[in-house]
Amino acid sequence: MSFTVSERALIKRVNRKLEPRAHLLRKTRDGVCTRQDLGRFYVIDCYRNFIVYTHVGIESFARELGALADDEILGDA
Repeated sequence: MSFTVSERALIKRVNRKLEPRAHLLRKTRDGVCTRQDLGRFYVIDCYRNFIVYTHVGIESFARELGALADDEILGDA
């Protein structure tokens, strides 16, 4: 049995995991041309003010961080 986690809840979980590193997961806005450059999700470093990762796959990234358990899946947004 798998449990569904909303995109919003997953973003919050990931940001709690990234907080000690002063990193933050961000989502590009709809219709913004920078989505081609950054992807739908990207990670920024809050102290140094630069982009750390682009084109982040939120579900796999969350699993790597331990923010999403094996029996959880990302639900429709």
